[in-house]
Amino acid sequence: MFGRSNWIIDGCCKNSNIFVCYDLTNERLIPLSFAKYSSKILPGLCIVQLELKYSTDKQNEPMDLEYVFSINENAAVTKMIVKLDKTKVYGIVKEKEEAKQEYEKGLKQGKTMAYSESDPKYPQIKRVKVGQLAPKKKLKITFEYIQPLEVFLNKFWKFELFPIFDQNYVQENKAQMIGIYDEQIYEYLDGLFRIKDFQFTFKQEIQVEIDFGSPITFWKSPTHKLESTNAKNNAKVNNQHLVLLLEDIPNNYDPSKQFTLLFSSDEINLPRAILSHTKNDALQYQKYCATLTFIPKFNEVSLDDAYSQYLDGLIIADNQKIKRGNYLFIIDRSGSMSGSRIKKAKEALILFLKSLPQDSEYNIISFGTNFTKLWNVSQNYSQNTLETAIKHVEEMDADMGGTCIIAPLKQMIYHKNYGASKNTTLNVFLLTDGQDTADPIIDLVQKNNLAQTRIYTLGIGRECSQYLIRRVAEVGNGKYQIVSDKEDINEKVIDLLEDSLTPYLEAFTLESNIPNITSIIPNPDSIVSLKKNQELTFQILFPNQQKPEVLEFKIRCYDPQNNQQISYSVKLNLNESQDNEYFHKLAAYKFITYYENSIKYGQNNVNFIKLNKNKIDSQDIIALSVQNQILCSRTAFICEVCDLEDQFQQQIKQRVSVVQPKQARQPAQLYACSGYQSRCNIQLQQASSQYKSSGCCSTGGSSKSYSNFNTSPSPQKYALQTQPLKKQTDQSIDKSDSDKFTYETLIQFAQANGCFIINKEVKSKINFKNLQNHQNLKDDVWFTFLVLLYLENYFSQYKKSWQLVYQKGISYLKQNGMDYKAKKNEYKL
Repeated sequence: MFGRSNWIIDGCCKNSNIFVCYDLTNERLIPLSFAKYSSKILPGLCIVQLELKYSTDKQNEPMDLEYVFSINENAAVTKMIVKLDKTKVYGIVKEKEEAKQEYEKGLKQGKTMAYSESDPKYPQIKRVKVGQLAPKKKLKITFEYIQPLEVFLNKFWKFELFPIFDQNYVQENKAQMIGIYDEQIYEYLDGLFRIKDFQFTFKQEIQVEIDFGSPITFWKSPTHKLESTNAKNNAKVNNQHLVLLLEDIPNNYDPSKQFTLLFSSDEINLPRAILSHTKNDALQYQKYCATLTFIPKFNEVSLDDAYSQYLDGLIIADNQKIKRGNYLFIIDRSGSMSGSRIKKAKEALILFLKSLPQDSEYNIISFGTNFTKLWNVSQNYSQNTLETAIKHVEEMDADMGGTCIIAPLKQMIYHKNYGASKNTTLNVFLLTDGQDTADPIIDLVQKNNLAQTRIYTLGIGRECSQYLIRRVAEVGNGKYQIVSDKEDINEKVIDLLEDSLTPYLEAFTLESNIPNITSIIPNPDSIVSLKKNQELTFQILFPNQQKPEVLEFKIRCYDPQNNQQISYSVKLNLNESQDNEYFHKLAAYKFITYYENSIKYGQNNVNFIKLNKNKIDSQDIIALSVQNQILCSRTAFICEVCDLEDQFQQQIKQRVSVVQPKQARQPAQLYACSGYQSRCNIQLQQASSQYKSSGCCSTGGSSKSYSNFNTSPSPQKYALQTQPLKKQTDQSIDKSDSDKFTYETLIQFAQANGCFIINKEVKSKINFKNLQNHQNLKDDVWFTFLVLLYLENYFSQYKKSWQLVYQKGISYLKQNGMDYKAKKNEYKL
């Protein structure tokens, strides 16, 4: 959503986990005997604890163990405990240099020690040497992380758990290793241990606790059979607190299955608020955290219908109001796009064109060293213009020289005829495989950013500038996808186009009666828009000295679809605050991520966070990481032996002050807004002297405070950005056989108005049920009905690729008096 986390190499990780332990000496995996996911879902976040037990009965020699893990890029690591028989080794987050020094000192003293930091090439992979295990001794590892929830159709929260290890790696199924870095990561891991030795023979249990403070009126899992301890066999009983367990059937415990849970409340589209506090002495400058969440109501679809659409792979509600606009497609035709890449880009563009909504406008821009346009101005979407555009695309070749992206952006996108319009949504789709100077392009997009303009990017191949692809979409209020040369591009094309069709809210402000606010994450000024499948989450942190017991918050925004202002108010009582440190951890993780991205991307002006101090630097971030025990690029796990949990907590408490490493480089500083400023103008510069901090945004910073805190939209904004977790598509299924068409072939018959025009020969092949047109429907209606049936029957695994064309067909049938579902029932299909 608002500034996605980027703590991994861009594009190198799928939505899969890695949790393995192996013997360093002989490079053998330690077999898993048991795994249990215990998850607790709260408003705005989910806490996941994974318990892993290993089979060591057959080990006859001491083992030097290393633990390798990697999790979803949106998750923050909060705890790791390794139990070596009766000895517990706790992972504690410390500043890197301090951790290294302590590790070396502990080894010299003969202690059981471990040290971990990110792999330099694949930073999403962490390696932890956890010590020596004697023969026949028990091994258990407990791992904890927090992550935000996803949203589906603004009707459900979606929670997912992935298998302990990617089955495609275990089976060495390189046909399924379709991501940008999949094969490289496979080879890297196989160099550490023998991947093929991993076995899915262990039992995996899953428990999910939902504690939202309001009734959960719907819960279902499309992957597992569940039962509730307080509402058995009844998924629609009103429960404010649910505990869901797996039903005791063998298939439920399959450790290679992905787990998905959808749940909802009658209040899902109302603002939610929770007040929490921490007892951590080092965080008293921001003891309290008020978490406000909000999911807009963009459609009237019922829960049952929404769930059916999820099962069908449809991501647009049947009755959703489509946000039409102007669509500009910018296609890279430089020499590097020759061969399979220009072919892939042309296929993607034709699918874009076939899937556009009616009453749209569009244009095609080709670029290389220079750029050309199909029309001088965008044309109305019609059958005539569609045929012209497709003929133009079919004649394209990679014959335009080098790669210059900024020229068409300057002269077309941000020209007065396009980017300046406030009356229509301008959706720009950039398809490129090339490298270009990124910063001027990013600055151009950021400076001209409006809620009405969205820049979507699709990077093709490993050589594309993934930094450019990601950042242009982030600052351009859009979304990005990166497709490898082996990957099917169509699903990613439709994902981008679908995002552009959804309604949105804009111009967010937040008001509060809290007189002294430490920080707001994210800064409301940074939110350009809130789109479908996004949950707005504000976290307001403030100290314990507060006069009002009743805290008031007001969120205001604007709905451009209905031309109306929206306002929501919530109240919280200071005396009813919950003792829960995880909201602070989530806020700290977002803060750290925003800061590290600003350094990584070389930003001179960022406004993700609203602060009450003038500057922050890397030492503040280290302090925040250590205080909240959240890993970041400047900290590391140091694992120490602790007999009791209390001893572990005491060790953390003793180490919240940051030890500066000797001969440290002068840290970069970000100058942040303070007081009443309406925009956050954070300046990045090199500090002239070492900057000492008692904690990020602590009392050691600016003494200025907020009074009747107000925020208002700023001209420079960042877009809410989500990258939804994707189900793995079975690319091994052949799209065709000798008797059937491909779905791409069928889409070629789609017309601009949604119907399909085919000849009798094609009709005879797609009428696989030999249905009779008893009502003498006109050919276009009858043929469209048959094509939709054929797509459903033979190409359901590719539904995400053809769903927009499919829904246009359903709308066409409806306009001509046919209810598609009713007609299917009539034929008993």
